[in-house]
Amino acid sequence: LEAAIFMEMAFNKILENAISTAKAENLVKKAIESTKGNIMILDQYLPWLNFIFTSDCPNARNIEFVVFPARRGYNFQCVPIPRSKDVKHPVPISWRGLDGDALKEITGVKTATFCHPEGFIGGAETQEDAIKLCKLASETKI
Repeated sequence: LEAAIFMEMAFNKILENAISTAKAENLVKKAIESTKGNIMILDQYLPWLNFIFTSDCPNARNIEFVVFPARRGYNFQCVPIPRSKDVKHPVPISWRGLDGDALKEITGVKTATFCHPEGFIGGAETQEDAIKLCKLASETKI
């Protein structure tokens, strides 16, 4: 009896994960299709990476940054190059590891909150400012 209950729970978890992944794929697909330029914006955090890599939409090849809600505002994440530890467009080295006032000062973005020391993710209090950070990174040489 315990084995049957365990099997049912495992099956339900697998089914739940499959449904969740299908929903995420649909939402990310729509976001890819509506992306203009190199910044994809998500209304919620979703597992997006594999969907960008496997997308047939021509927009997917141009996406260098993804902006999504986080616990404290909005994060941006740099899209990696497939099968590489490098990203398509890195943020400036001068931003890496900064947070608070130091990051605000160097970027001029009022609500900038942090940039990871490796430079692959950062954040701002507002979606607009997270997008500004992506645009600044796009315009800046490392």
